[in-house]
Amino acid sequence: MFVWGQDAPHGAVSSIAQDPLTGRILHKLSYNGVEVSSRLGYEGQWLADSKWLDHPYDVVISVTTVVNDTSLPVSVFYGGATADGHEVIVIGEKSSKQIPYLARKSWHELSCIQNGSVPSEVVILSDEQGEVVILAGEKGRSQKGISHSTDHWNVQPGSSRDASAVTAIQRPNRAAEYRYFVRVNNKDFVFPWRMVEAQLCGKDDILH
Repeated sequence: MFVWGQDAPHGAVSSIAQDPLTGRILHKLSYNGVEVSSRLGYEGQWLADSKWLDHPYDVVISVTTVVNDTSLPVSVFYGGATADGHEVIVIGEKSSKQIPYLARKSWHELSCIQNGSVPSEVVILSDEQGEVVILAGEKGRSQKGISHSTDHWNVQPGSSRDASAVTAIQRPNRAAEYRYFVRVNNKDFVFPWRMVEAQLCGKDDILH
């Protein structure tokens, strides 16, 4: 397991970079020709279900970029996320058993997605049973729900791919730390973020 900021001999190397286009801070872990970078964004939403209106939450989106400079394809799995040690729910296309509709919006209608701040080529969601699925591109989405989904995505040699995980954290006690990991070729790449480092990428207003 490699944890950003906790480098060890013969392990991955941590670094910080700045996206030249957006100015956003990236956390990177590099190991044996594979570079995994992470950034964190959020937008404010309210639960649309009336019985939950007193409990707003933030939509938090982690963006992971995997660059493969090896001679073989690499397989990437989304491992999960926590906020202050508590498991964070991955949002479904419209809703899940744990979280009602996002103000009756589906994931591709979120401001972070619509304004291009967050890539939607690969999106990590949950299905109706709450299982994590990987949705590859707009062609993988149907009006009836998630289709053509898998539990991982692949990065070919000499290429890179972005993946966005859409999650929710309940307010008003905003978490101090958000941590998630992806598994690349059986190695876990862990990215701990302070929530104050997450950048607003969409609306932070109250929706009724």
